[in-house]
Amino acid sequence: MTAMSWDGMVRGKRERTKPASGESTTSRSSAGLGMGQLTLVEHALCPLDARTSLRENLRHEADYRYTDADGVPRTARAVVFCPAGLSPGDEFYLWGLLALTFAQADLRAEFQATPHFCLRKLGLISPDSKGGKSYRLFRDALRRLSAVRYQNERFYDPIRREHRAVSFGLLSYSLPIGSDSSRAWRIVWDPLLFEFCQAAASQLRFDLEMYRSLDHASRGLFLLLSKVWTTSSTQPAGTVRHPTGFGNYAGESSDAAQSMPGGSGTAGCLPARRPKPPPFCRPIG
Repeated sequence: MTAMSWDGMVRGKRERTKPASGESTTSRSSAGLGMGQLTLVEHALCPLDARTSLRENLRHEADYRYTDADGVPRTARAVVFCPAGLSPGDEFYLWGLLALTFAQADLRAEFQATPHFCLRKLGLISPDSKGGKSYRLFRDALRRLSAVRYQNERFYDPIRREHRAVSFGLLSYSLPIGSDSSRAWRIVWDPLLFEFCQAAASQLRFDLEMYRSLDHASRGLFLLLSKVWTTSSTQPAGTVRHPTGFGNYAGESSDAAQSMPGGSGTAGCLPARRPKPPPFCRPIG
């Protein structure tokens, strides 16, 4: 991936319409907004190479930089346990389902809907689709996500406004056995994760269709830059490395997001001055 500006990434990637591997290619309809949690978007939840990540009993470690309340640079380490493995494309379902859950009029840590409704809202199938492969991919992603356990010794707690040691899961589910069932799928979020996501200062809304159009590595960069745009009073300058592992940039943000999936080779450069935020980055609160 060659060096590119933020604007270049945004405009250039809008033209890419083929979803990353492991996702349905049935529909190109708008998927609306996705919703991320500000600390979880600091790093990938699994390796970007599915050949590595889709193995049982995967343990993924991720380091990222932040600045504490006293202005001292710190390093946080997240450990993600994936007994059923995890695909880098599974994060699309995670952020999409979070957005659908928080769009409910009666907000609670439970979401029930048919797979057809979910996949239509996520822009993955057309109105007349019978499901088929799309339903199977969705079910497989839920199975992997439900087994994930996340630990972080310096996770930013937006309610208590301090970094704390945390351990939580993502979600649980109850699904009909029959693939042709018209009954709703039930998804229940981990209480601690849901609590963090409820805090307005911990939410990141973003263009889910644009996110879906990017490759897996660029998705991490997109979320990280979206966070910087919506939480920083000034725009930091620096580089982001690619394709696997972790890169960093010099600067500041509300939780000092300073790392994303990256490795060797420069992938992007943030502008030194902060222009007007793009319309798909929407602060919440």
